[in-house]
Amino acid sequence: MGFGLLLVTARWVGMFLEDPLDVPTVVIDFVAGQLGVEDPSCVRSSWSTARAGRPG
Repeated sequence: MGFGLLLVTARWVGMFLEDPLDVPTVVIDFVAGQLGVEDPSCVRSSWSTARAGRPG
């Protein structure tokens, strides 16, 4: 779902967001509905966890 959100955001805004966690909740909920994801909040938590492991 994260990759899909990146693509939708890039198409909608015209560029990738500097911080992928800045995707509006409404967009996350919409994409989650299209993909049949029951708990869209898992995206933000997985991105936060992945980001914590990155240097810098």
